[in-house]
Amino acid sequence: MSITKIFLAAILLSTAIAFEPKCFFPEPAGDFDAYKLRGTTWYTGLQTNDAAASDIKCERAGNFTETSNGFRTDLRTFKKSNKHIDWVAHFTFLRSGVYQESKVKDDFSMTDAYTVDENGKYNSAADSIVENVLLERDYAFISDHLNYWMAILCSEEGQWIVWVYFPTKTPNLTNIAAAYNELQRLGVSTQLHASQCDKAH
Repeated sequence: MSITKIFLAAILLSTAIAFEPKCFFPEPAGDFDAYKLRGTTWYTGLQTNDAAASDIKCERAGNFTETSNGFRTDLRTFKKSNKHIDWVAHFTFLRSGVYQESKVKDDFSMTDAYTVDENGKYNSAADSIVENVLLERDYAFISDHLNYWMAILCSEEGQWIVWVYFPTKTPNLTNIAAAYNELQRLGVSTQLHASQCDKAH
């Protein structure tokens, strides 16, 4: 069975849920060490089907750098239109495993990356998530620093926003299982969709 078939089977089995509970913010068990992600390029493999992700084929993260108050990382957001946008995300440490994105430094870049659709049209639903969730609410960053790292947020409406990054465009069963096991341990129960990183260039 090919890796793609295993990947799709894992998604279908894990997302076959009858009821999606209201989002609660998971408190990470340990700190998120961005330094341990250095030297690896990470790609989104699974994500919720939120408006900010609706026109994104894939997102690549790398060059994790510690700062005086948190960390920053270089991102390349691949649009479905085959364009990409390069930008830098800045995160401020709040408490163990919990960060907030810098509204001052990242507002324009994030808006550019997430709120314009493949036809160049403005997506107001995505803009609402950027302005009211991604730039305002706390992020839980969770990672085993080997198989996955993930960002988990709760929207104002109590919906999960989850993006799971893997160290390859085509994660293997070990990568996927490690991420799903951690999501289950945290009590995160939401539908996740496969990204299209294998088609991003």
